[in-house]
Amino acid sequence: HLDVSYPSAQVYKTALEKFLSTGLEVQITELDITCGSDSAQAALFKDIFELAVKHADQIPALTVWGTHDSISWRSSQNPLLFGAGYTPKSAYTSVMSINVPSGTPVVTTPAPVVTTPAPSTTVSTQPTSGSNTVKGDIDGNGSVTSSDLVKLMQAIVGKASLTSQQKNNADMNGDGKITIIDLIKFKNILI
Repeated sequence: HLDVSYPSAQVYKTALEKFLSTGLEVQITELDITCGSDSAQAALFKDIFELAVKHADQIPALTVWGTHDSISWRSSQNPLLFGAGYTPKSAYTSVMSINVPSGTPVVTTPAPVVTTPAPSTTVSTQPTSGSNTVKGDIDGNGSVTSSDLVKLMQAIVGKASLTSQQKNNADMNGDGKITIIDLIKFKNILI
């Protein structure tokens, strides 16, 4: 639970690197950043996410404390990536602009695998240009649902293999790889 006035990105980096120097796995959890300035909040969120990417071999998880400002216990200080009604804020945009270098381990410790999908949420989408497939439709049933999300999560942690068509549909950012970035973009479709 941070604030744009403390700690600074440098203070946070110093502390994080001291923890990492122990050789232990480190997880960044319950991250929120109260703000008086959207741009300062966006910059600090980006700095912290970039540190997590830089040290992905030792930081297998980064968890944000809530989904949007309106339901946060610190709601009056707008601490999260989304505003009311899941409106993306500058902080969200800055985090999504991070370039994850090729070869960066995104998941180093397998996460629990969900075996029973949540109630299905169907999203109407159009087929990708020049094909009869729908981006995100991993199971090939013509719609994007929570069962596709589960299949994507299983593929990322190595618990499911995908055909080349499924990989194409799962590659949400078009970089030719299936990573946590695709999962984030996929979840945004369902939201």
